[in-house]
Amino acid sequence: MRRKVIYLVLLLISFTLVVFYGCKPKPKPTAQVKEYPICTIKPDSAYDFIEFIGDMKGEQDVEIDAKITGYITQICVKEGDFVKTGQTLFLIDDDDYQYNVTKAKAQIASANAELERAKLEEARIIPLVKINAISQQELESAQATTKSCQANLEASYAELDIAKKQLSYTVIKSPVDGIIGFFNYHLGSLVGGIGGKSLTTVSEIKEMYVYFNVDENTYLEINRLLKGMSIDEKLSHLPPVELVLINDSVYPIKGKVVTGGRAFDPSTGSIQFRADFKNNGLLRPGGFAKIRITGLIRNAMIIPQSAVYNVLDVQYVFVVNDSNIVHSQIISVKGSVGDKFVIRDGLKDGERIVTEGVGTLHDGSEIKPKEISLTK
Repeated sequence: MRRKVIYLVLLLISFTLVVFYGCKPKPKPTAQVKEYPICTIKPDSAYDFIEFIGDMKGEQDVEIDAKITGYITQICVKEGDFVKTGQTLFLIDDDDYQYNVTKAKAQIASANAELERAKLEEARIIPLVKINAISQQELESAQATTKSCQANLEASYAELDIAKKQLSYTVIKSPVDGIIGFFNYHLGSLVGGIGGKSLTTVSEIKEMYVYFNVDENTYLEINRLLKGMSIDEKLSHLPPVELVLINDSVYPIKGKVVTGGRAFDPSTGSIQFRADFKNNGLLRPGGFAKIRITGLIRNAMIIPQSAVYNVLDVQYVFVVNDSNIVHSQIISVKGSVGDKFVIRDGLKDGERIVTEGVGTLHDGSEIKPKEISLTK
């Protein structure tokens, strides 16, 4: 009996210990602080320029069309050739047009003979009228016949002019100096039909035009920095600009911004400008173009575009304090350089900002900073 009591007491003690330790709250795991790349803000003279992606075009792209219907009998150039003004590009079968010229010449000869016959008849009648051998009415009829023959002769000359012009259209020449594009038709093709394509295009490229868009903030900044009242006056004070090619090389000849657009595009919030460059033979329409404008910025503050986020069209970054706690900060951007923004205001020299992953942060977040450098 005593052994049974001892057993029950031990069992009760064990149950009490299990309940006590089992109900004791477990300690919460310590939250791990996530690592984020940051950079320290400092002025950098290496970025004293702003860049804009552009669209490169020739002075003009001239479509070459067939003005008459016919079959191509000869192609006198190759695709991509440089052609001169007046150089023959295509020949069209001219048999029918040669026949029209010959026919028009024969009509002239016939009309001329009819006119001479009418003049002779009129000359024969005049003295007879004077002696009343024939009536005045017959003279007037002869004079009308002469005028009609004269009109027929003039019409025949007009037909000859048309026939010669159409014959000249069988030789298709380049209207400008430039690079000839790909051909839409080939030897033996019928061209000149209604609704047909142009034969090809010749691009005049002695001078290249680069069209680029400037956002409104940058436009206002440029407008503030440059002298002059009108946009043309201000552009005349803009220093020569550089053209950066797709391999990041700089085109050796500097260009000039010559004109600005009439209005902002409401869909993009930007306005278009055009820079002109002399072509040394390297540039082609449609090539990659980046306009680089220097001389407007001094000791620019640059941050990665990935560091910026937008809320209701307001731009923010996350600034990191000495305790590695972040808070949002409104900034103002004056332009861009590649994948970086040029800052107008909102940041100070020496401040640290988060450069990536800003979409996962909020005010008061603690981070583990990893310093990166802003190299070009």
